[in-house]
Amino acid sequence: MKPVSPLSPLEDVVVEKRFTADDIAQRYLKYLRVDVREDLRAAKEILLCRGRKSQLRFFWPPTLAGNGNFYEKLMPNPHYYLAEKWEYGEAIQLLHPQQQVLEIGCGAGDFLQKLVSLGHECIGLEINEKAIQLARDKGLNVRLGTIESYAEAASCKFDVVCAFQVLEHLSEPLAFLRSCLQCLRPGGLLIFAVPNGDGIFASLDVALDMPPHHMLRWNGAAFQFLSQILPVELYDLRNEPISRLHLGMLSSACFNHLSLSQSGWNAFRRKAVSIMASRYWSFFYSDLAMSGHTLLAAFRKTDSDRNPETHP
Repeated sequence: MKPVSPLSPLEDVVVEKRFTADDIAQRYLKYLRVDVREDLRAAKEILLCRGRKSQLRFFWPPTLAGNGNFYEKLMPNPHYYLAEKWEYGEAIQLLHPQQQVLEIGCGAGDFLQKLVSLGHECIGLEINEKAIQLARDKGLNVRLGTIESYAEAASCKFDVVCAFQVLEHLSEPLAFLRSCLQCLRPGGLLIFAVPNGDGIFASLDVALDMPPHHMLRWNGAAFQFLSQILPVELYDLRNEPISRLHLGMLSSACFNHLSLSQSGWNAFRRKAVSIMASRYWSFFYSDLAMSGHTLLAAFRKTDSDRNPETHP
């Protein structure tokens, strides 16, 4: 079946890269010690495509997105659910006092906890049951389910609907986005943070930027395109500055591409070279002209509606 853009079904699509399911599975095993062979069993070849008009990059076929069980496999990684993220502070700057906020994919509730302490009224949605329990142990109102199912039964409109590091995981973003808007009052803010598709990790094809983890690669142009197909206007677009943490991650990701094993002497050499490279880059930290890991986009809901089918 010919690849179809998830944002505009009639737009031209170009195939940029081709991967085998086995190649991607080996990346997860080698670098994360996570077995995704069952998650990718439905596809022998996986394509990285780009919509010519939207500029959104997406993986095809769209049936490979991970489920709750997949994300439980990632929880033991101490860097997966970070309590502090750049986008949290940026999003808080956009809020007015005492607003009603819905966070989708809230994880263990770190952002919700910050909002509650500032006087906001919050609800979180999550599909990872272990993360939900961690959030509820903090006294937070977090519910199991997707935004699509929640929107069908929602009886109130929120001032802000947000999702951090969620939008890139979806294979059908339009259904997700329309459900977000259904829960948002007119004039309310829709806030997303995603890995920057034009940032420092964009060309490395690291395991976590591929199915079953990431299905989409967003950039500024793709976010600007949303105002052509949805009742929103782009209110703010922010690039995370390059950080020393990400420099270390970048050096590790680069050297992960070397054909050295992850055990014994080779693993030690890989780690040593990675640390030296990270320290070298950190010395020139202030001079690096790189975009950081995350892109934050804020939209304001308008009254008009648009039909993506009319925008080839």
